[in-house]
Amino acid sequence: MLRLSTKGRYGTRAMLELALSAGNKPVLLREIAESQGISLKYLEQIIPSLKSAGLVNSSRGASGGYSL
Repeated sequence: MLRLSTKGRYGTRAMLELALSAGNKPVLLREIAESQGISLKYLEQIIPSLKSAGLVNSSRGASGGYSL
């Protein structure tokens, strides 16, 4: 059986949330945290790892956020 760390599970859930909103506007971390029941502070620590791995893109500005 495959075992994921808490960070791995939360990262997977965050990417699932981004996949569900694919094609729409970028998603704010706050929205992912609320939807998935993940602490915003913890999610802020996970997202940079996903971004550096090339799994998540970020966009800045008023309509910014994260996408796959």
